[in-house]
Amino acid sequence: MGKRYATVALGFGLALLCVSPGLAGSMGNGAAQRAAAYGHHCDATATTQYVYCYGGNPHSVYFSAVFAAPSTRGPVDLSSSYGHYLTQRGYRADGAQCIHATNRADASAAMMRSENEFRSGRAIVETSWQGG
Repeated sequence: MGKRYATVALGFGLALLCVSPGLAGSMGNGAAQRAAAYGHHCDATATTQYVYCYGGNPHSVYFSAVFAAPSTRGPVDLSSSYGHYLTQRGYRADGAQCIHATNRADASAAMMRSENEFRSGRAIVETSWQGG
């Protein structure tokens, strides 16, 4: 009786071992969450982000225009590109930051709020940079 029980238990264990990966799916636990958050890079439902960037120093803040950037895998990191642009153009900035929105109106409103926050103590300079 003991051998027969062990054989049945072993068979049941092997069956569970073989079935479990099939039930779990081939993408794993986190893949569905990442896909829902960022979409697939070939996904036809990719959206457009609207972005503005700024950087500055204690005396001036330099703002880009609001521009459209295609979004395929979450927010595009443009901060270092904008910082490089400021340096190349001779603007003295202690770094740069880019703000993303889902529509142009929200991005423009956020840019106006940012400009108003800096306006009291710094010169606001508009640049023509558009993510390029």
